[in-house]
Amino acid sequence: MNEFEYKQLTSIKEVCRQLKESSRYTKVLAGGTDLFIQMNNGKIQPDCLIDIKNLNLSYIIREENGTTRIGATTNLNMIMESNVIMEDYICLSETARDMAAVQVRNRATIGGNLCNASPSADMAPPLIAMDAYVNIISYDNERKVPLSQFFVGPGKTDLKEGEILAEILLPPPYARSACVYLKQKRNAMDLATIGVAVNISLDDNEILNSVKIVLGAVGPTPISSIDAANYLLGKKINENIIKEAAKIAAQEAKPISDIRASKEYRIYMTDALVEEAMVIVWDKIRQR
Repeated sequence: MNEFEYKQLTSIKEVCRQLKESSRYTKVLAGGTDLFIQMNNGKIQPDCLIDIKNLNLSYIIREENGTTRIGATTNLNMIMESNVIMEDYICLSETARDMAAVQVRNRATIGGNLCNASPSADMAPPLIAMDAYVNIISYDNERKVPLSQFFVGPGKTDLKEGEILAEILLPPPYARSACVYLKQKRNAMDLATIGVAVNISLDDNEILNSVKIVLGAVGPTPISSIDAANYLLGKKINENIIKEAAKIAAQEAKPISDIRASKEYRIYMTDALVEEAMVIVWDKIRQR
């Protein structure tokens, strides 16, 4: 690891100004769980690290309109244990719990997980399935972007020079809805070989009036399974249409073969996990 300058700033505007004006290779440091691994492996060698843990971006707030705001430096344990998250977005709490050991969860942040933009990142699929937005701030501007449009490639996001991800915005959940995230991995601490998030809502006649299916680790960025969702919308839920939707979703996957799994295995598991996830969310709604 090369030598680097370390800065700890307390102003978002100052962080953004330095990111924009610096002539050196500068990276933002939040929890550092991914960043330091990349630095130790020689994948990246920044000249300067700007620590943002004192920017007051660690919070989970439910607004009066039902929108929930999650600050970018909120760690995974906070998400797992938050009453707001457990009440309205239990899927996120469960996802955080299964991501890492407690020591890592105490450091790893939701913003870092998203900005790392790994195709196998666990937080991205369920957040996209919940229609999350990200609030992006620069020195003189602020913009909101659907999380589904935030990822532009492996390790690449929509962040421009001088911008940081400040918070994640979640709309209130639909009535009679449920969301689940399932993943296949080689061992308890491994990255996802494939991840599937499903978020549905039903009307009083068991008709699907909202469907989101998001696939992780089967493409360069998370894939929203549009064809499968369109097939399900307006139909009365049953086992047959669930099986057919899972097959359609598997056809939308764009995996590669790598050290963790073959392309063929990932397609097969997409089918299996989408079907399993659909059954789980259907059961969750029926049990209420």
